[in-house]
Amino acid sequence: FFLMHDIFIEPIFSVPIFTVVFDGLSHEMNLGVLVREEIDNNRVPNNSVYSVEQSYPELHLKKEIKPLCDKIVDVVKQISNEVLFFNSEYNVEITAMWANIQKPHTYFGRHRYHNNMFSGVFYVTGGTPIKFWNPVDSQFKPTINEYNQFNSASNTQPATKDALIIFPAYLDHSVEPNSSDKDRVSISFNIMLRGEYDIIDCLKGVSL
Repeated sequence: FFLMHDIFIEPIFSVPIFTVVFDGLSHEMNLGVLVREEIDNNRVPNNSVYSVEQSYPELHLKKEIKPLCDKIVDVVKQISNEVLFFNSEYNVEITAMWANIQKPHTYFGRHRYHNNMFSGVFYVTGGTPIKFWNPVDSQFKPTINEYNQFNSASNTQPATKDALIIFPAYLDHSVEPNSSDKDRVSISFNIMLRGEYDIIDCLKGVSL
């Protein structure tokens, strides 16, 4: 809440991005080798949307990745219970996890994930920042002289080695072309909270 020329401005909604750094985890788990082996053995053919190298989304089923999965589940439980105040009886389930190698000059196209509560990425190496896109779009595109939280169409977050970023699965995200001469290596995942959800009465307020 703040005042500006007697105009009261109240930001009523906010989209949270959660970041935690696990220093040394990539080295400890030898994730650089694990990612490359997974892509070599379980590679998804490249397509027009993703020009990066990716594995099929079964990485979370490997026992070697369990320490990372356990940390992700613990972080999501804390977010769910202590920040978003969801019902503590929900079970956190990683529904998909896959390896990524973004080679120089390649990119991740803009995309989102459906039928999940959260998405996330763990950075085995640093590299090009991840870009998030404002979910509230408008048909009108005024010229903007100075960007702020109310008028920005996108926001970038750094890709830092050993950093875990978790965000709402509905949020569009992308990565610009890798302008370095090194591979950008990461592990992506989707998460669902398993349990009962509110039942919406579709006929409520409808005149028949």
